[in-house]
Amino acid sequence: MVRLLLLGCTAVVAYVASKRAWGKIREHAAGKAGGGGGPMQVLARGATCVQSNMGPWSLEDFTLGLAAMAKVTEKEPPQMPGKEVEDVAKDPEFLMRAQHWRAQAESAYVKDSASFSLFSHLPESSIVACEWEPCQESFRPAYVVFVNPPMGAVVFAVRGTSHVIDMLLNSGTSPEPFCNGSAHGGFVHATNVLYEQALPHLEKAFEDHGEKKLVITGHSMGAAVGAMCGLRLREKFPDLECWAFCPPACLSLELAKECSEFTTSFVAAHDLVPRFSLASVENLRERTNQFDWDRAEKVAKDDEDWQNIKKAVDTMRSCQRAQGEAMKTVSEKGEQVSHSKAGQKAKDLGSQVAGSDAGQKVKEWGQKTCDQLADSDVAEKVKGAGKQANDYIEGNENRDEKDEEEEDKGPMPTLYPPGKLLVLGSDPPGCGKMPEQRNDVASQRNYGTYPTFDEAKNIRWIMHEAQQEELEEIVVSPWCISDHMLGNMCEAIGYFQGQCPAAMGH
Repeated sequence: MVRLLLLGCTAVVAYVASKRAWGKIREHAAGKAGGGGGPMQVLARGATCVQSNMGPWSLEDFTLGLAAMAKVTEKEPPQMPGKEVEDVAKDPEFLMRAQHWRAQAESAYVKDSASFSLFSHLPESSIVACEWEPCQESFRPAYVVFVNPPMGAVVFAVRGTSHVIDMLLNSGTSPEPFCNGSAHGGFVHATNVLYEQALPHLEKAFEDHGEKKLVITGHSMGAAVGAMCGLRLREKFPDLECWAFCPPACLSLELAKECSEFTTSFVAAHDLVPRFSLASVENLRERTNQFDWDRAEKVAKDDEDWQNIKKAVDTMRSCQRAQGEAMKTVSEKGEQVSHSKAGQKAKDLGSQVAGSDAGQKVKEWGQKTCDQLADSDVAEKVKGAGKQANDYIEGNENRDEKDEEEEDKGPMPTLYPPGKLLVLGSDPPGCGKMPEQRNDVASQRNYGTYPTFDEAKNIRWIMHEAQQEELEEIVVSPWCISDHMLGNMCEAIGYFQGQCPAAMGH
């Protein structure tokens, strides 16, 4: 029961994170963090977009509805999108490169050069430039540029989400113009900042080392920003390759398909992130509202978790009915009291108090407090924040009218993961295990499904190639978070490597 409710509880976690995130936004707006207006405007547009384009979610939808959908998926896993590609799954050289660049993407999560060397199996002297921490002022993600002589490449690895600033960036979901298309607004800002900072380092690496090609690699947000940087870099580096692992939905359909010229994306079958956009979340909300509880009962009626979910649903609905009846009674009684003699006496007494000496003193005290506040530093800070907000509003004075016009044109456009999409899924799902939190291991591997040597003998992985349109719906399952982990990708690619001849001779 607990692991299924994790899906709903994610909403609570997101709410808590948003409270902290907006504290950071207020610091920027008040000038404490020294940030410019660009990132804040990205987030403001993203927040406005979320509020404007999503219907209401009830507590029942967030918790029990999603848990019920996950239980049905566990019992009847949906078909993987796309068609099986055995030739790719049996290509030892391709798989060796995929596993290598996955490891390099994981090496971007470290925070010092020594750890990078341990993860990447490259000397520290191979690092051309690195920023191990995201930039709070510009929201530029962490990255590392290094040379990889065995692969004949200059490598540009972009870190995924591992910092509160990245969480803020991920919230800027409103589409923005990008490369003759549109893209996730937060990622557009990050891409443009990162491009300007990294380009001189990339050019220096090629001048000093003369490698043949540029390889971009990244996981999660790093995969999206990396692929989007690739769209801007490919004219300068025509032999560009991009390896994207579990990329978010970040580009309009035409741009996402255009990326297939240089990007290979690996997507896990149940992963939430490549399918996540405003349009897909709104679709999920509608699906929870229309959820077929009767069919779910037939599919999972003998499951203990399902029985607990049903009891919770029945209890919540009983409480909602009781609350509604109580509110109706209070409303009716309140109207009666308002028109009664007692109610009239209460009104008369209130008027007497307001006109009395005590009432006058309260008014004077309130006025004095307001005057003191108006002259204080707090007021100046509020004025400063208000001025910035007003400047932003004045710069977008026709925003409400434009938003209404956009709404009239149709629903929020769907975003898609970039490039050629290879979908990897295990049978049974989740390697036959439920996700678990692990202690005393590297943070990159502290959550997921990790089979033992003997357990792996009973698992079969499948590789499909899918089109972007086939990933428009979020799959709600117990593995929609654990499938996003790089450790899951490592298991999948490792399986295919074990099923084909060795890539390197004896």
